[in-house]
Amino acid sequence: MSTLHSVILLLHLLSMAILVGGFASQANSSFRSISPGQKHASISTLITGLLLVAFLETSQAETTGLNHSKIVLKLLISLALCILCFMPRAKRPWHKGWLASGILSITNTSIAVLWS
Repeated sequence: MSTLHSVILLLHLLSMAILVGGFASQANSSFRSISPGQKHASISTLITGLLLVAFLETSQAETTGLNHSKIVLKLLISLALCILCFMPRAKRPWHKGWLASGILSITNTSIAVLWS
């Protein structure tokens, strides 16, 4: 079970890196939009995050307990990010979605790291 937990954690961290990296890579570009990699990483981050919470809830519930308010806030931000990334656009890309996806990604990562 520990190996599976480690693999899921690795996938979660890689997905977060793709989200933030996709945002940062377009910062100096004149054409900014949400890339397909960011779309897939947003859904991957959501799924692996839910799996991580399930593992922690079943294995450590008796000993440490989880911060449920942090988990709910991160879940809401992840859902908003997935909705933002998968919103259908007409015939042209949505340039303001790039900035919103970056802000949501960095906020979610910051909450994960800074909120203890």
